[in-house]
Amino acid sequence: MQETITASKARLNPWIITLMALLPWAIIQFNTSVKDNVAWLSGCASRLMAGSDMLSVCYDTNPPLSIYLYAPPLLLSRLTGIPDYYCIYLLTFALIALSAIAIWKILAHMSFLTADERTIFTAGALAGFTLLPALSFAERDHIMVLGLMPFLLTQFCLTKQISLPKKLLYPVLFLGALAILIKPQFGLLPTILLLHRMAIRRKIFFILKEPDFIILAILTTLYTAFVFLAYPEFPFVLVPDAIEFYGEQSNYPLIMPTAVTYGPYFLIASILALSVRGRKKDNPKMDLLAQIFLGGAVCVFFYYLQKKGFFYHKIPIFPFFTAGTALGLYSLTEFTFRDQITPKTKKAMPAIACALIFLFAYAKQPPNAQFPTHQDYKDAPLTQFIEQNCDHPCHLLFINENMGIGTQTMFYQNYTQASRLPAFWFFPSWNSQDTENMTDQQKQHHEDTHKRFARYAIEDLEKTDPSLLMIMHNPPEIPKEYALDLFDFLSIDPGFAPFIQKYEKTGEFSTDRAYYYKNTPYDEPHNITWDIYKKKPKATQ
Repeated sequence: MQETITASKARLNPWIITLMALLPWAIIQFNTSVKDNVAWLSGCASRLMAGSDMLSVCYDTNPPLSIYLYAPPLLLSRLTGIPDYYCIYLLTFALIALSAIAIWKILAHMSFLTADERTIFTAGALAGFTLLPALSFAERDHIMVLGLMPFLLTQFCLTKQISLPKKLLYPVLFLGALAILIKPQFGLLPTILLLHRMAIRRKIFFILKEPDFIILAILTTLYTAFVFLAYPEFPFVLVPDAIEFYGEQSNYPLIMPTAVTYGPYFLIASILALSVRGRKKDNPKMDLLAQIFLGGAVCVFFYYLQKKGFFYHKIPIFPFFTAGTALGLYSLTEFTFRDQITPKTKKAMPAIACALIFLFAYAKQPPNAQFPTHQDYKDAPLTQFIEQNCDHPCHLLFINENMGIGTQTMFYQNYTQASRLPAFWFFPSWNSQDTENMTDQQKQHHEDTHKRFARYAIEDLEKTDPSLLMIMHNPPEIPKEYALDLFDFLSIDPGFAPFIQKYEKTGEFSTDRAYYYKNTPYDEPHNITWDIYKKKPKATQ
């Protein structure tokens, strides 16, 4: 009896260490301000839930599911009165826990893994789900990978004909397929695994009866139909604009360090796992590792393919790296030193491994306790200025160098941005087009695009009737293609002149951007200045 109790305590140690490691991160993360994308898409979700279409209230390159993803936190906030930013984090914490439990439960049916190996893999995944997303916590890519990894593990079981209980199999497949549809390009991964299953069984049509294929096919078909029927403006207007103006923007100098680090690592690790597996007729552990590393390689491929170098595009890479590497190194250590490891050491190894996993995670992405909190946004000088100068409820046009700062300020204060655009994301590509070497047809398209976006902006301004306009000065160092002269751009529309006549410039306001980026590469003095326009008294309009 005493031996059983001692063994039980030993098995608990890794989880105690894991929970202790996660506690300080969770406290800091819960108070960290939300990212600009999360703030913007939450606002979009609120407007779409009210019955609006994407074209008129949320002109965004993200498909509808990426927006509706943030509807549950908003509903929870309305039901409970808990602020929506806390609800976003609470539900993301819950999804992380569900994903980890699902991973553990699926691994429990893989008899070739020991309990310690299951613990190490799950702890590695948790490190990739929690600490490593850093300030991009609760982004779309983050939520997507929480469903993707359990889905792929379930596919592995189906390929290996490992039986899973239906109460585990179908919820994981359903929620995982929904998560994949948040970022549909990641459907390539389950497709590769379906093709692999067909290849090893040397059959084709049996796949039509496989539960992962059926659920993916049904949800993809339903989602596609929903988008075309409910939001036809997305495939017919927003996607063409995204391809023309957003798809051309790239930042390969920022992309390459990650791509050339993780890409070769995953490929080499996959090859090593397959080469070890080749010595045996059946080595499911090596097959599992090869699949995990393949998943990581595909995530790197999509990070490169998106061309932007945004940190949140990296997030899917992390859990594949930490979980696969942790399991691989643990198994290799256990095998290599099997004759030297004493029973006492063997009991301590899982706890030591978990400690090392989280030491690595804390070293790579330590929680940023200096980054602005939710309250910091509310107390910011910019927020106080808007509070004093904007009518309530506050409708304002806020133009910044990107969608940051203003988007979160409006999110925390429930202000209304007088634009369907989070930022003029189309402008750099449009403005850098070589009009001198265009054909007449191309010039006409260029001009029509100008008129169309100017009309969008004027429609938004007329509809929202903002009491305050904050128009950023272009800093001297800004590239020419990014130097937006808003009034000049809008003047092509006949509605601009009568609109702007209702406003007068009352001064300027400046703030230091570093306030919003503490303990990041942008934490250096950088003043942003806005021209301030307020609505004239009606008698003088």
